[in-house]
Amino acid sequence: MSPARRRIGLRLFAALLVAGALWLAHGWWAASWKPDAARWPGGGVAVGPDDGAVNWERLARDGITFAYLDATAGARIAAPAYTREHDAALAAGIRTGAIPRFDICTMASEQAAAFVRLVPREAPALPPAVLIEAGEGCERRPTRALLLSELTTFLTQVETHLGKPAVIGVSDGLEDEYSLTATLNRLVREDHPVSFRWITDEEMAANQHLIRTMSVKPPMGTGRVRLVMIGEDGKVDLQPCGGTHLSSTGAIGPVVVAKIENKGKINRRIRVAFQ
Repeated sequence: MSPARRRIGLRLFAALLVAGALWLAHGWWAASWKPDAARWPGGGVAVGPDDGAVNWERLARDGITFAYLDATAGARIAAPAYTREHDAALAAGIRTGAIPRFDICTMASEQAAAFVRLVPREAPALPPAVLIEAGEGCERRPTRALLLSELTTFLTQVETHLGKPAVIGVSDGLEDEYSLTATLNRLVREDHPVSFRWITDEEMAANQHLIRTMSVKPPMGTGRVRLVMIGEDGKVDLQPCGGTHLSSTGAIGPVVVAKIENKGKINRRIRVAFQ
């Protein structure tokens, strides 16, 4: 081999060594990197059905303080191991929140029933992160009015069950298709009054169309049931509910539909924006 070729070979070998060292250094940095603890004292993870068993004790030692777990997808259980992972996370001192994936082509009452059966009501739990998506085979899309009506029904039941408001995530495609943020903000700007009226148990039994859930029924037995009316005479929404409500939609203030981004196999970034 000529001296010139030998020098080229040595340089190539050296370059490969440097590239390999840089690759190993980057892998070590990526695996060990953590955000500044002074600015971000706690970290979180999202766990899906394909992630298998999680070492929650190790995550807790690594500074993870909260976790979001996939719970339901439409009207079915998305993660059969939800209860196991939920209990293990709590035992390790990690707060949990549930991710129900709302399918726009499945009845809201069926989806809420599946969620209520699976996810317990717990005071320290994080707000549910509702991811709105179109499930497989969802070809006949609902109108925007029907989608908002069904989504309202689902959120009412989930939030009533858990006792806290939900975070909403919408895919870019659905946001572009339905303009949900614009529609929600229009309802806020219109400042619809929220009022109540009472009907008897007998009237409730005779008007089953007011009940939009299958497993969670309005409280009956005292002789009367409270109806919540959004808008004059309930023109925006009307259904039985025993929860706490604002005096008008304008009291909510401008909102931006949140977004949930996939950031790796078990990580998602949940964005919440308030104006």
